[in-house]
Amino acid sequence: MSKKSTKIIAAAGVVAGLGVAALPALTFAAPQSVSGDVNVQAEVLSAIAMTIEGNQDGGTAPVDTYMPDGTAMIGNYNTTGKTAYSDLAQNQVSSTKTTILPNALVEGTQMSDFGSLITVYTNDAGGYTLSVADANTDTSLKNAANNEIPVLDSTTNPLQAGNSAWGFKGGLISSWTAMPASDDTAATIKNGSAVAAGDQTTVVYAVSTSAAQPTGTYSDVITYTATTAH
Repeated sequence: MSKKSTKIIAAAGVVAGLGVAALPALTFAAPQSVSGDVNVQAEVLSAIAMTIEGNQDGGTAPVDTYMPDGTAMIGNYNTTGKTAYSDLAQNQVSSTKTTILPNALVEGTQMSDFGSLITVYTNDAGGYTLSVADANTDTSLKNAANNEIPVLDSTTNPLQAGNSAWGFKGGLISSWTAMPASDDTAATIKNGSAVAAGDQTTVVYAVSTSAAQPTGTYSDVITYTATTAH
């Protein structure tokens, strides 16, 4: 091979090397996500009870008890919270509420009585993941006087009448579960694997009270996040 040919090949190699170095780095779009808040509220109603026992009752159960009417729970869903995903940037907060007496248990079964209906739209072919966590590190429902209904714990703080606790379930979570704090791993409710044209998930809440639960509206804000696969 001639010296001239060698120089041409060498020069071509340098140009090719520079060309490769000059090519822009390939970039891939990061997963996209949207979030929305829900204000979970439980209003503890006023109640009064009286028992009368005499020394001749022989240790029987109380002979007279009065409890007020209105023990049925009342659901209240704020329809203004049902926004398209593009409106979430406006920081609108959905709301769900129930009423409960002391020493009672209320378990939501659908959005209309004590729950949230989350609808997701995405054109991502890989689908999306829906998760939830508390909006901050305090997972208790609290009233204006700072009394609280703590998040449930199946061992130390069960969800049952006579005990103050609250929790949620829905989607992939089939049993009453504690709401994770904002600094914990969010709970995954759904893993979609395809384009979602209005995919809906219902999440319901439950709350129980002690016999001495102070009156007031107890609330806590939680955050739902939908994230695309790509």
